Amino acid sequence: MSQANAVRWASEHRTIRQTCITPAGTLRESLRHAALLWLGLTRRCRAAAFVRCLHFHYVYDDQVEAFRDRLTRLRRIGRFISTAELCEIIAGRRPVSERCFHLSCDDGFDNIHRNAFPVLRSLEIPAAIFVPTAFMGASDDEVVRRWWKPHEVSQPTRPMTWAQLRELAEAGFDIGSHTRHHARLSDVSGDPQRLRDELLGSKEDIERHTGRSCRYISWPYGLRKDVDDASLAAIEHAGYEACFSTIRGAVVPGRTSRFEIPRHNFEPQSPWLHVRYFALGGMERGHA
Repeated sequence: MSQANAVRWASEHRTIRQTCITPAGTLRESLRHAALLWLGLTRRCRAAAFVRCLHFHYVYDDQVEAFRDRLTRLRRIGRFISTAELCEIIAGRRPVSERCFHLSCDDGFDNIHRNAFPVLRSLEIPAAIFVPTAFMGASDDEVVRRWWKPHEVSQPTRPMTWAQLRELAEAGFDIGSHTRHHARLSDVSGDPQRLRDELLGSKEDIERHTGRSCRYISWPYGLRKDVDDASLAAIEHAGYEACFSTIRGAVVPGRTSRFEIPRHNFEPQSPWLHVRYFALGGMERGHA
């Protein structure tokens, strides 16, 4: 990266981090922030056993200790399990006898390799990393033209290289698909060739570059409106074993679909009490 580009990226990163950490600007968001702090403080964990999936997107250079803190606190509540264990639980082949979390990360930013990877490895926490394969190792111009501008992304963070992803895979992390071009699957499902490229093509990319099977996928944008029945059928047909959403919820053995696995979002700058509230089931169906 040129010195001029490095300065531009650094400047944009500072702006992004300030925006992320600054208290919400609207009254509604401020009230939500305060309410979550109160709910996180007062919520009690009554369940002796549960399974919840948590996911994040990035760990900037100045967020490493915050990230470590959130994970360390979560480990005091429950045990982190692998994706394979999670799938066994969903299928009803493994009993849920303790409090469990599953961790994953979307988008494949390079700060995951630089900042999240060392923390996860030191805490011995397994994770699945979902990546849009067309952007792994892309040049600055490609990232801006094909990734940030079309998706109106306000976080101009570099993607990982395939060498970095191989290192994560060799360390035991699951490398999964986030499609090839971060496609909204409900928008492309009417084009069978493009749908196949986004799903099977990204799977083949990962397997070719990492030398390991790509068994899992998370659909971009994550809500039910962003995927349709045709897309979900195509995901299963492409050979994926499980698919993740960003819809809040708990995993219920024998009832949760392995192709619509719910996840609670948090980011390193999320206040601990927010994280705690969602980790204990806040805003799930049937909960406060």
